[in-house]
Amino acid sequence: MNLNRSDKNESEPIRTRHKIDLARMRLLSNEEREEEQQYGVSTELNLFTDPWTIKKELTITDISYLNHLLLNTSTIHHHVLRYLPECDRKIVQEGWPLAVDVYDHDTDSTHQMLLRKRTKCLYYVLTGGWFVDFVCRRALKIEDEIGMFWDRFDSTLHFSVLSREPVDTLLADHLRHQ
Repeated sequence: MNLNRSDKNESEPIRTRHKIDLARMRLLSNEEREEEQQYGVSTELNLFTDPWTIKKELTITDISYLNHLLLNTSTIHHHVLRYLPECDRKIVQEGWPLAVDVYDHDTDSTHQMLLRKRTKCLYYVLTGGWFVDFVCRRALKIEDEIGMFWDRFDSTLHFSVLSREPVDTLLADHLRHQ
C-alpha cells in the first residue's frame, strides 16, 4: 500500500470525502423548530450560547427573611415549565410546591428547594431553604447578579453567582444610610 500523498489520484477521494455541501445547509422552518421543541431535541449548531438563561439582579425581597427568590412568570414559563412533565407542570401552575434540585456550580453542591406559583401575585418563587442555603451560605447581597438554567435532561435547576456588587459600593451605601 502506497501512503505517499503526492500522487494526486490517491489523494482526490480524501479531499472529496471531506467536502461540506453548503448548499444542503438551511434554516429551519417554524414548524420544524416547534417539532424539535416538542421532542426536546435540536439540530441547530450553536458555537456558543450563554447557559444562564435566567438572570436576576437580587433585590431586598430576594435576600430578606421572607425566604424566597422572586422569579418572573414569563421567564419561568419559557425556561422551566415547558420542560417539566405534564403532571409536574400542573402541580406548579395550580399553586402547589414542586420539589426541585438546585445545583450550585460555584460550590459543587445540590440543595432541594420548592418551586411554587404565587397565584394572587402571578409570579413564581423558589423557597424552602433559599435564605439559609443560598443567601446566608453564599453571602448574597442586593444587586448581586445570579444566573440559573433548567437542565431538562437531569431535571435540575443550575445556579451561579454571575457578578457581585462591589464591596466599596456596599460600604458607601451603608455609611450614607447611617
